[in-house]
Amino acid sequence: MRASKPFKLLLLVLGTTLVSLSIRQYGMGMVIVQGTSMTPNLRPGDEYVMRAGVRDFQRLDVVVVNDGLGGQAVKRIIGLPGETVGIQGGWVEINYRKLPEPYLKAGTKTYPLTKLTQFRLDHGQYFVMGDNRQASQDSRYYGPVGVSQLYGRVLVAMR
Repeated sequence: MRASKPFKLLLLVLGTTLVSLSIRQYGMGMVIVQGTSMTPNLRPGDEYVMRAGVRDFQRLDVVVVNDGLGGQAVKRIIGLPGETVGIQGGWVEINYRKLPEPYLKAGTKTYPLTKLTQFRLDHGQYFVMGDNRQASQDSRYYGPVGVSQLYGRVLVAMR
């Protein structure tokens, strides 16, 4: 027996409501990518679910960050508290060892955006960068970000 159109519509509305309530209940939110700093991995207009209130951030997490310049941005965590992040010869070093970055397009070079080429992260500080290194204003420009500037972890695409 096939369900009627009104019944299918009711199920769709109930399902959408349950998902919406679950998202709010568990600190989830929606993120819409606005710029090109994370291309090609995240594109402008892409929509993602974000988990807010996270405090156990890991290297390579994609996060929503208060950039300290009056805006919010989606970036990738590169450096963790207590580490030294260096930019040498077009690549990123963590504690003086080259960081493998398989998420970057082959041949991508990373250069400093200021005169600083080394950053020592204090307790509660993170170093964030965009995947599109040539088009990203990130910790190379505005310095490390505090854990209070990290709003949440980007989880899944809503495509």
